[in-house]
Amino acid sequence: MSDELKEIGRLDWPKKGQVLPKDSVTHSFSRNQENIKNGEKENGLSSSMDWFGGERDFEIMEEVVGLGSYGKTLTVLTITEDLEDLEEQEELEESWTPRFKR
Repeated sequence: MSDELKEIGRLDWPKKGQVLPKDSVTHSFSRNQENIKNGEKENGLSSSMDWFGGERDFEIMEEVVGLGSYGKTLTVLTITEDLEDLEEQEELEESWTPRFKR
């Protein structure tokens, strides 16, 4: 995991053996064992919340490749947005959130 992703905080890191997100490219790819056996490749866009949970949702590129006779897949998740822009947007939203005192 990149240092930039670690800085986001409050994310649940995927663990070995964890169930794949149902809306992920990896999930649909892995349902067909021929994709894995033949070393096929597929990519698409996913939601960060599907993979990591957390409070912030951002788009990620999901690249999947079948690992042949090994019987597994390799998935690479890449953030498609600038994390600094995401942080600025969150700070702006926070500054516009009304607060009431008693």
